[in-house]
Order: sequence, then C-alpha cells, then structure tokens
Amino acid sequence: MQKHGWIDAYPLHVIKRADGLFEIKAGHHRFYVAKKLNIPVKYVECRDKASILDLEKATVPWTLQDYINSYVRMGKRPYIEVLEYHKRTGINLSACISMLAGDSADSGNWNAVFKAGDYRLGDNLHARIVGDIVLHSKRCGFVYIMPLIL
Repeated sequence: MQKHGWIDAYPLHVIKRADGLFEIKAGHHRFYVAKKLNIPVKYVECRDKASILDLEKATVPWTLQDYINSYVRMGKRPYIEVLEYHKRTGINLSACISMLAGDSADSGNWNAVFKAGDYRLGDNLHARIVGDIVLHSKRCGFVYIMPLIL
C-alpha cells in the first residue's frame, strides 16, 4: 500500500448496519494499513450473505505455472525461455527459475521476483549442464531422477 496506494481492484467489502453505519466484512487488515498510512479507503457495499470464510474460499492462490503462463502470454522473453527449458527438460519449474537466473537449483531465491514480473535471465551455464545431464539420463532410460542440488 505504501508503494501503490489503494489498489482499485481490491476494495473493502462492507455491509450497511441497521443504524446506517458501515461494518467491514472483508479487508480489515487493508483498512488498518490504509488508516495508518493516511490513504483514502475504497470500499464496495455488499448485500450478499457470504461470510469472510466464503470469500476467502472463493479465491485460489496462483501457482508458479499460473504466473509463467500469464507472463508468456504477455510475450516476456525470460519467461518464455524458462517455460521452454522446463518443457524440454522436465525439471521442476522453481528449479528452472533459479538455475536460469544463475543460481543453484531450487534455491527459491527468485520466486518473488518471478511472480512480480521482474525476472531476468542470468548466467545459464549451470542450467545448461543440469539440463544436459537430465536429458542424457532420460535417453539412457532413467524414468525419474532425484532432485539435483548442484
């Protein structure tokens, strides 16, 4: 919120009480942070009977696959290369992201940057070597390779 202000797509969900005042149905934390930062609150009045639990169950967190699909559709080259490497080698997507950024396999250090859309490719020597090993092993008949931490 400090960086972007209130994001219009995520207003508070409020209900109007019998006394005419609004009660927050969902978004208590956003309300608290907005007030603390002196940011105007955006809300939508709800007239449904859904509970906070119902609202939370209606959303499904994105997976790395969801993020990569979205950025590939946008034409972001680094994401296209990660997806191609992942499909070609069959290596776990998180490991592909780390290795193609120039880090060790599955460090997870790049997942937040990847999700934010700011991912950049790094030195891919490590990724090429691991990919070659995996592909060679598959050609030799290995069906499953334990995750490599190199």
